[in-house]
Amino acid sequence: MKKQMLVDAGIPFLPEEIVANILKRIPVKSLVRCQCVCKHWENLLKSPSFLADRLYHRHHDDNPSLLIQLNHRADSLKLCLVDEKKRVREFQNPPFIDSLRGANVIGSSNGLLCVEFDEFGMSPLSLLLWNPATGYVRKIPRTINDFKGNCILGFGHCQIINRYKIVRVYEFGHEVNRVEVYSLGTDSWKEVEFENLRGIRLFHETITVNGTMFWHGSENLIVSFDIAKEEFRLIPMPVIYPQALTVLTVYENKLAMFSTNATLLRMKKDPILWVMKEGTGASQERRSWTKKYWFHSYPGSEKVWGDGIIYYFNIEIVPRLRRFVGFELNETQHEVEDGGLLEIMLMSTVKNNGIATCKCGRGRHIFNHVESLAPVDSTHVEKPTS
Repeated sequence: MKKQMLVDAGIPFLPEEIVANILKRIPVKSLVRCQCVCKHWENLLKSPSFLADRLYHRHHDDNPSLLIQLNHRADSLKLCLVDEKKRVREFQNPPFIDSLRGANVIGSSNGLLCVEFDEFGMSPLSLLLWNPATGYVRKIPRTINDFKGNCILGFGHCQIINRYKIVRVYEFGHEVNRVEVYSLGTDSWKEVEFENLRGIRLFHETITVNGTMFWHGSENLIVSFDIAKEEFRLIPMPVIYPQALTVLTVYENKLAMFSTNATLLRMKKDPILWVMKEGTGASQERRSWTKKYWFHSYPGSEKVWGDGIIYYFNIEIVPRLRRFVGFELNETQHEVEDGGLLEIMLMSTVKNNGIATCKCGRGRHIFNHVESLAPVDSTHVEKPTS
């Protein structure tokens, strides 16, 4: 019957396995249009098995793009995407996203963005999940409307259980006093245990890799949260220089950390990239840090992208930067918009010691991002009302 329907529609019949194998290689924007071909294709493209298969294919065959937040906190959310050819494309926001106040991207994971925003002054800030490729948005339910402390957030996807989760850590008086986890699969929050976080502070900016979220913690620790097991663990940081500046990142699908010391930079010593390796010993899990060095001694290292490191600079430091690194920047990169200063992004390529620049606007939130058809609801997807 299915075959006859395709033939009647003028579409040559192919086995479903071949059709799926072809479609999983097509860009997301084209796949959205493919959903209009016939009901069968629409169901196929929305099926969990196809989404998981395509996600696996994308992880192995494609490099992620860079997602950069350009707006200041008080402005409307403004994002751009930098592809592997260094081409910059600005996102087109649906009306609902444009209407948000104080919007800020928390994280990007397998095609979905977690965004916090101000809603009638309530604290903590409200949250939503957004798939920019499809335009679908889901507002996350609130549990508390009046909290006077500090909240730390994390967002990520676990491929093992195929679940997106948000972690919200409530701190009051510099101590953790509540932790909630939201699961997209159930559209609900629940409290989880955090006994091993007693006396430990978490700091903003989180990354997710291999189904685990990571934050900087106090006491020279990194705090991890296993999305599947919903458990916190404490990881000792590598031995670094006192007062070193550190940034968590991902390198070859492993947790990594930049460590930069201002004194060493003046001596033109290379920043260090530490990479964590995990294994299992005879009695317990074992972790070790491996130290790697890079070719350029630039301050401001932000993220590993493909075979390079991303650096971010404000135009105000460009004259000093030019003398420091000894190369000329393209003056056309440094235009002033709306009376504000633009920033530039540099990429130091590991393989050939090269430099690439691109104009990317103001703002410093940078994420690796892959486009996907991932729904923002476990059962169906609805367009938000503006």
